[in-house]
Amino acid sequence: SFTDIFDVDHFINVLRDEVSIVKELPREYSWSSREYYATGIRATRIKTAPVHASADWYLENVLPVMQSYGIAAISPFSHRLAFDKLPVEIQHLRCKVNFEALAFVPRIRLIGETLVNRLRDPSGKLQASGTAVLRERTDDTEKERAGKFVVLHLRFD
Repeated sequence: SFTDIFDVDHFINVLRDEVSIVKELPREYSWSSREYYATGIRATRIKTAPVHASADWYLENVLPVMQSYGIAAISPFSHRLAFDKLPVEIQHLRCKVNFEALAFVPRIRLIGETLVNRLRDPSGKLQASGTAVLRERTDDTEKERAGKFVVLHLRFD
């Protein structure tokens, strides 16, 4: 889930002046659950979001549902906002979310740092601790001789 991967408090804090974010649905919307949407066709569920929907699509299709019911569930949902022709304010918010608000939880950051250190460590002097988290055992001199590497994030849409 989102909370297993990202630092929720950091996310909320960074975006507090931009949007209102709650950790749990208000009591009046507690009925809006996965189970609720799994058991039938619901007026608040939007299943037709195009892969790269425009901001106008959201205004035309999602906003009326939110205005009528106070809530909208877009499912499945994944990275569905087209990037071209976005208003500057939305583009700014997208960048702020992607590059400032989304921060991994410490456990994932540690794994990432460990992987980077392993790639940079020319001597391979790493060992696993009792908690299966890798720790670096190289000194500063070895770090200066660290190798270079390239990381590619390959994906398709």
